[in-house]
Amino acid sequence: MSRWLFAALAFVGFAVHAESINVVDELRTLPAPSERMKQIDGAARAAFDAALAEYDQQVEQNPYDVVDRLQRCRFIDQFVASYEYAGFVDEISDLAAKCRATLVEEHPEHPEIALWQLEQTFGDELLDKGNALLGKPDSATWTAGQSARLYTALARAADLSDKRDLALRYSLRALDLDETADVRLIAATHLIATGDKARALEILTATFRQDSSPEGWVLTKKMELLAQLGAYQQTIELHSQLKELSDYDHTLVAKVLRTAGANDLARQELTRASEGEGPYGTANERELFHFELELGSAEQALTAYHAWRNSGWFEDPLGINRFALFIRDPLLPWQARDLIGLLGFLCALAAVAIIAIVPVAGVHYRGLVVRAHTAEPYPSGSGWRLQHAWAALFCFGIASIFALYSAGAVDVTTSNAGGWGIDGTDPQLARIALVESLLTIALLLPLAVLAKTRQAPWLGTEWTIGRSCLVGVGLALVFRLPLLTAWAANPGAMNQLAVDDELWQMIGAVRDQYGTITALWIVGITAPVVEEFVFRGILYRAFSAHIRPLWANVVQAALFSAMHMNLKAAVVLFLFGLVLGTITRRSGGLLGPMVMHAAFNLIAALILLN
Repeated sequence: MSRWLFAALAFVGFAVHAESINVVDELRTLPAPSERMKQIDGAARAAFDAALAEYDQQVEQNPYDVVDRLQRCRFIDQFVASYEYAGFVDEISDLAAKCRATLVEEHPEHPEIALWQLEQTFGDELLDKGNALLGKPDSATWTAGQSARLYTALARAADLSDKRDLALRYSLRALDLDETADVRLIAATHLIATGDKARALEILTATFRQDSSPEGWVLTKKMELLAQLGAYQQTIELHSQLKELSDYDHTLVAKVLRTAGANDLARQELTRASEGEGPYGTANERELFHFELELGSAEQALTAYHAWRNSGWFEDPLGINRFALFIRDPLLPWQARDLIGLLGFLCALAAVAIIAIVPVAGVHYRGLVVRAHTAEPYPSGSGWRLQHAWAALFCFGIASIFALYSAGAVDVTTSNAGGWGIDGTDPQLARIALVESLLTIALLLPLAVLAKTRQAPWLGTEWTIGRSCLVGVGLALVFRLPLLTAWAANPGAMNQLAVDDELWQMIGAVRDQYGTITALWIVGITAPVVEEFVFRGILYRAFSAHIRPLWANVVQAALFSAMHMNLKAAVVLFLFGLVLGTITRRSGGLLGPMVMHAAFNLIAALILLN
């Protein structure tokens, strides 16, 4: 039996070996990769030559038709762009350049040639050349369609350059000349911004002939604009056309449908996105969780949370969203991995404690080194000590962490300014800012009470109240001079500045949700009083007992700048902190720096929050 088994195995092995040899031999008969690439190049060149021959035949039949000759040049240009790595592309590029030069030389003033050349430019260059064409006398002889294409190109360039007035004017002119001009979204966007919602709605809902079906992003943008205009029925009707396509942002469409009140359709879009049809991965699953948390049942929200959380602990590292789910329904079951959020919260507190102790330990070590050389006694008495400095920094930091849990489902993200940002709605941002300010006051209140016994004068011992206020306001104006100059030159640009800065986004959200008085109270009273008490009242005085006042001022200013977590403004904030510390030392109190800080913030608030 074993002999037969051995023979069978030997036969199978021989057959497999023979087959492998045959396969290798067969592969060796195929062309080498380099030869295969030559074959592909040859096929592409043959296809190009055949297509070019058709264009040449058309030009030969209509030698005076500029459009036919222009189409020939367009084809060559597009072939070069599509096959830029082909072995013969240099030859085709030379042919394209010759085609362009000949056409421009023979027909320099033809509208189609001018429009074609305009397509090769972008931004301000396109605007300059386009306006130059409008200024030529022969532009009056252009057809309505050609003029509409010119205004369409100008509208797009102005829109991309954020020149809103020009974009609106050019787009409306293009539509007057040709109702099919592809600028309706541009026109409607800027009409909404100017408050002319009736005309924007008229443009978006107008019936006109279309040569092709709109792309997914076009329908999505149109839905978004219609929802902004309150045309919810038209928004939902447009969705029935959009859902036949697949290439669009399902999450964005879901947000638009929520605005339109179509929550069931929004859930369908978010489900499609979370199942892999959306372009943004776990962001779609997060959006579905937020949706179910707000509008679905507690069980649906829990299911969506687990689906999102399956991507890893980094999706909710501090457990903020799981805490929001707990507030929604405390009886929902927990999983062991949900406790990682609690661990993340404790790690965040520990990180704040460590970050706070590093500068304090550095100052303490430097003081010990100095005293070792000078034999000076260790500082004692009733002034602020280093443990008070650490406690102030720790309380100041953890107030921000605790405030995050008050806003519901939000996410902490990296900001463009180099620090951190919060991905949340305006009501959530407003709640976080308000709670943070109140928590900071509450946590620092014991130290404020202790200040009575720590020789920490508020008004000052060297300057009068009038001098403190006058110097504070004057220096604030000096620091805000660049902002005031920019505002005087271009007041409209200040709105965009407020949008780009995370801090002013939050303050703007507070204004919208709780009123202007609350926003100004946070900016002009709470922030100056609390920050001056911590950095100049406690840190500066505690550090000065261990190191030279000059270096104590540098350290507190550096911490003050770092606390704002804004790389773009880091140098300005550091210099600002140095000046505040200098005023504290010279005035002998905190009134001067508080007035300067308050004026500094209020100037920006009155400009950016108008």
